[in-house]
Amino acid sequence: MHRNNWFLKIGWLAFCLMTLVTIAGAQIQWVASGEVKDNDTFKTGMENGKAIPVCKCMHLGNTYPGKVISNQCIISWDGIEVKKSRFEVLLKTTKMEFTWVELRNSGLPAGAVTGGRENEKFLYVGRVKGENGNFYPGKIFKSATGYVCEYILDGKVKLTQDNFEILVANHVRR
Repeated sequence: MHRNNWFLKIGWLAFCLMTLVTIAGAQIQWVASGEVKDNDTFKTGMENGKAIPVCKCMHLGNTYPGKVISNQCIISWDGIEVKKSRFEVLLKTTKMEFTWVELRNSGLPAGAVTGGRENEKFLYVGRVKGENGNFYPGKIFKSATGYVCEYILDGKVKLTQDNFEILVANHVRR
């Protein structure tokens, strides 16, 4: 087997194994995009009047959170927009309650949802409120100056250290 094909298969297997993330004793569920109805996915924001599901996908051996537009997971990578047709979406469940929390540089809130990993650095699911009042999904990561949110607006990758929120999961006790 060609070395690159082996690496891709191992990477995809690792990606599939990451689909269940344990937070506070409960499980966040990521499912393959074709295996769930749109109504069952967790939405992160709005663009052009449409609710946007949260997704994650593999790219060059790493996993990135993103947004679903036209049946593609769109992520930001190295300052550009990347579209992937093979991805997973975050599933709404009765066992988990998701909330958005404004992230301050004092640290991550308990239950912050990990949407991926790049070179041993965790990437969290985030969103930014635009001037038009819409929320745009992005990835949050720690930089040398604190946490930042990278997002895509009008096809351009943007970065902010202000006014963004992080997705937090809490176990629902019934």
